[in-house]
Amino acid sequence: PLPKGMWDLNSLRTLNLDHNQLDEIPDDFCLLTALTKLRLDSNNIDEMPESMHVRTNLKTLALDRNNLQDLPLKWRSMIRLTTLTLSRNDFELVPECVWSMAYLRILHVHFNSIPSIAPEIVQLAKLTELNYSANFLVEIPGYIKHLKHLTKFDISKNEIP
Repeated sequence: PLPKGMWDLNSLRTLNLDHNQLDEIPDDFCLLTALTKLRLDSNNIDEMPESMHVRTNLKTLALDRNNLQDLPLKWRSMIRLTTLTLSRNDFELVPECVWSMAYLRILHVHFNSIPSIAPEIVQLAKLTELNYSANFLVEIPGYIKHLKHLTKFDISKNEIP
């Protein structure tokens, strides 16, 4: 478990907890009010706390290489996120809350089990980088053309004929 005194670090802006053995994130996490960048890659997390939605200052959130299947719907209010990485988890769909994150510029969902790019992707009009590689895509949908700022689009290692 994370030490209780950690929640008193009121000036903490960046926290990297990659490559630990964390299997849960306590609700006290929301006490880190200055946090803008959080890295939780390569842990054993299968569920994220709903209370993190109050962390509306977060700009970068990395959750790669965990055991996640979904994210809390209340995370829709995390509208300041610009980078979200969810690669190498157990997602079969991009979590619904992501479609409300209108300031996202980078979205990585590679190495999951996602069969298609949802039409809601066009709601992320500021995307510059989108990585759907190593999923189960069989087509590139026409509506992808509406992502006018996209400069990097990786759909390698899929099942597109």
